Amino acid sequence: MKKTILWASLGLMIACGPSDSTNSAESSTSSSSSAGKGLNITIKGSDTVLPVSQKERNRFMELNPEANVQVVGGGSGVGIAALINNTTDIAMVSRDLNYQEKNSLALLGKTTERVVLAYDALAVVVNPNNPMQQLSIKQLELIYTGKVQNWNELEDADGNPGPDMTIIPYSRETSSGTYEYFKEVAMHDREYAPNVLKVPSTQSIVTSVGETEGAIGYIGVA
Repeated sequence: MKKTILWASLGLMIACGPSDSTNSAESSTSSSSSAGKGLNITIKGSDTVLPVSQKERNRFMELNPEANVQVVGGGSGVGIAALINNTTDIAMVSRDLNYQEKNSLALLGKTTERVVLAYDALAVVVNPNNPMQQLSIKQLELIYTGKVQNWNELEDADGNPGPDMTIIPYSRETSSGTYEYFKEVAMHDREYAPNVLKVPSTQSIVTSVGETEGAIGYIGVA
């Protein structure tokens, strides 16, 4: 599978607390003195941030074997929804919260703490049998908005037409922060075409593009 790294993006972890907190210093001192004892933490959200979070979880549990930390993917939107619904302690996201999400948390009396965990890159990948090794932002927009549907409608960097092969575009689901980031940067906030196939995870895109002739997709690269 061929890939071209295009943009840098952000991996975040966001946690909530009540808007009116009392005895925070005392609580912090107490918790730090018994770190890990009987501690249950759920972390949910971005598949892009997931590998880094899993490594951090493993390291934390090595130091605190009595702790129980669960890390689950599903997409940035899933993590944020879980934070709002009190089904996770920490949300992993590859984008900032939007106005509606911030407002929902505020109405529940919750404040958020935003921690930058890592920076990653967004890469576009094509099937290994595709000779088109470089694509412009404009060409990506044409593909994902459905304006072109065959590779021979595009030209490579030397002006040669692509192969006579149907374009099979893959995308993350709408709950993914990567989905929204790609839409903003590559598609200039235009809508995805109906022929774009949405899959639930980064690994699904890697597998599908690698196995499907004419396929293209985008993934987060940590």
